[in-house]
Amino acid sequence: MEDWPSLVILTLHSKKGEDIVKGILDVVDVPAPSVVESKFHSWPWKIKNKYYTADIHISCVECLESHKERVLTTCEALIVYCDSHEATSLENLNSLLESLGGFEPEVQMLVCDTCSADDDSLGLSRLKAQQWCISNRWELIELNKIEEEDSGHEDDFPESWGFQRIRQALHAHTWSNLEMKDTSNANSLNAMMQSVVAMDERKAEKNENSSEVMYSRLEDLTLNSEVSSSNHTSEDGLNSSTLEEYFDTGDGDFEKLFSSFEQMKRTAASLPLEHRRDYAEKVAISFWKAIGGPEDELDGLDSD
Repeated sequence: MEDWPSLVILTLHSKKGEDIVKGILDVVDVPAPSVVESKFHSWPWKIKNKYYTADIHISCVECLESHKERVLTTCEALIVYCDSHEATSLENLNSLLESLGGFEPEVQMLVCDTCSADDDSLGLSRLKAQQWCISNRWELIELNKIEEEDSGHEDDFPESWGFQRIRQALHAHTWSNLEMKDTSNANSLNAMMQSVVAMDERKAEKNENSSEVMYSRLEDLTLNSEVSSSNHTSEDGLNSSTLEEYFDTGDGDFEKLFSSFEQMKRTAASLPLEHRRDYAEKVAISFWKAIGGPEDELDGLDSD
């Protein structure tokens, strides 16, 4: 088995990790695993996007205790697939995390088929799941999202969900063995940053009685308080003062900027709406300079 980083899929109750593998690979039938061991199956997956390629393993672990050392050594992204209809879902999830002993990979996703909108239901309601994810720095992903009633207008910036959102999160992660690509598409960088800003603006305009808005604002408050109180970054990331220096000088390292993208989103979320676009333009220009883009192309990054 190649020494690659891994996405580990743990399941609770009767859920099958192979269903997640099939959705991520976007295939009708799950291919034969490259590694078959007791309570452990693994598939190779090459991640390709505009910026990098990375070879990883997608590993289904049915018994954590039997393969705990392997999980702690190779796991860079973790999915827990739970049954939201089970009354003990959160208890089982907390017990699972305790067995990991404080291990927290950068990507952590709690996946279920569909959460109940009724907070008094016997299973795992959407509100309880969201609150748990905020408190523990996870992301809730429902595979079968219940469509909301037509609000009378088209959403220009729809949120991703299901397997599409899972794949997006995995492509956004800075895998330890990634190989960077050369790129010269300034407009794509600008579009990426502007879409983040526009998404935040759209969320802020939604009805305040919506449970999704309450969740989104609770998440923003949590993130903003963390940024302002601790100025925390990852070991390889950039703190806010260093980011400002990068913006001012343009002397940036792409991999460090890429690893700090989540922090940039947090910073953008803490700014007034009228300042977010300027911030996004600074970030896009910094990325462009970091990949060696020619100065005469920067006109294409005009936020207007």
